[in-house]
Amino acid sequence: SEFDARLRDMISLKPPKDEPRPTAMGGSPEPDFSKNYLPFHRQELLARKLNAFLAQLTQDTKLEKARQEELFQMVKANQGILEAIPSMLPANGWVSSGFGPRLSQFTGREEEHLGVDISCLAGTPVLAPAPGKVIYAGWDESYGWTVILSHGFGLTTRYSHMKSQAVKMKTGQMMARGEQIGEVGTTGRTTGPHLHYEVRLSGVPVNPMRYIIS
Repeated sequence: SEFDARLRDMISLKPPKDEPRPTAMGGSPEPDFSKNYLPFHRQELLARKLNAFLAQLTQDTKLEKARQEELFQMVKANQGILEAIPSMLPANGWVSSGFGPRLSQFTGREEEHLGVDISCLAGTPVLAPAPGKVIYAGWDESYGWTVILSHGFGLTTRYSHMKSQAVKMKTGQMMARGEQIGEVGTTGRTTGPHLHYEVRLSGVPVNPMRYIIS
């Protein structure tokens, strides 16, 4: 009977095999939410995740903006130091001898090379790699015609073996970045045209290549 079938539904008891389960007839069918519930649930989860992602993205954007502002202020505060860095090779050529220990071509013994040698044609312009002031311009027995620039913050640069007629600098003269200092030559103790280039920090020779950017 119908009452028997409903009672079995309530206690989750299947109807006997020989008694077909009655089916309700007439009226509007009851809505079936089983097909729509899972997609709606997933949409809700997706919306929550999207909102969380957007919130995190906003936070990350604010943090990145703060970092960029901090970096900008640091660069602005250290602009003078950045401008003083000798960030370019002073002559257009190739480094034929690097910084550090090497065998001397004159004695055959190991010696410390306090700079780098830039090989190029005689007469190649020698340019200031950073703004600076001439603190020495003259003759050296080993290095020939030499110019030394002070860039501030303890940084100095040295340019040697230049042509004598090209060295017209005077002590105290200010030089702009890219301004010509002289020309590559063969003065002093040398086996061919090249520029001996040094960088010193607080008087201590350092590898010039560590500063090169362009």
